Amino acid sequence: MNKLKKRMGKFISWFFEEEAPSSEPESPEENITISLGQAVMLIAVTLLFLWFILYSYFRDYFPKPVFTPEKYIEAHIEKNYFKNGNAIKNGDFSNGLNHWKTADGGKLFKESESRVLLENNGARSAPSCMKIVSISPANRYFYSKEKTNKVIDDPYKCLETAHWLGVPGGATVKASLWYKGDIVRFLVQCLQANGDWRGIGDIHGNATDTWKRLEITAKVPENGRAIALEITLNRAIDMPAPQVCIDDVAVSVE
Repeated sequence: MNKLKKRMGKFISWFFEEEAPSSEPESPEENITISLGQAVMLIAVTLLFLWFILYSYFRDYFPKPVFTPEKYIEAHIEKNYFKNGNAIKNGDFSNGLNHWKTADGGKLFKESESRVLLENNGARSAPSCMKIVSISPANRYFYSKEKTNKVIDDPYKCLETAHWLGVPGGATVKASLWYKGDIVRFLVQCLQANGDWRGIGDIHGNATDTWKRLEITAKVPENGRAIALEITLNRAIDMPAPQVCIDDVAVSVE
């Protein structure tokens, strides 16, 4: 202990010891001057160097998250949209065209064009139904959890999720609608956990002047995560624009 105190005392004395004056004559002070441009350049280089150091640090310790369809789907799509008897909204078009969107004019179907109208006369269930007039084939309409009529750019990918309805893998889906008019196609699409998609239900309705019902019963794959309802209307070349009225769309999942 005494030895340690002595060593500490010597260190303190050395640290605070004043420097002995030098016997050599002092050289005259040199004044260093730099121009404004040099100063700006020096500051810029210094800031660039600091930015590079900070960027390297944050890049190594906070890497950019990697996009994976699995994580995106898990974060943006509910496990089961139809839980506790929940059903789609406005399947009878009593609230206008809310919750129904098109892919016409989107990234995949830029050339597709159609008119969708609210038909107040002759609806199967009051007060109205949806009427589609196909101008350029093919025209696709989807049920959406959102009320807005925004165009869906890519309805078969997971990046746009409003029209994907979460379902349990292995469930049985029953989807139906009533239609009147020209040939119509009704489909149930399935989004899988890895982001791929596949059709699990597809039915055609022939032209009719009276209301007819189309129904699909489909099995969701074990790796299925969500379904989408698609109504498609095609126009043949050099033929009049086909028209179809849609009403009373319903879906249940068991």
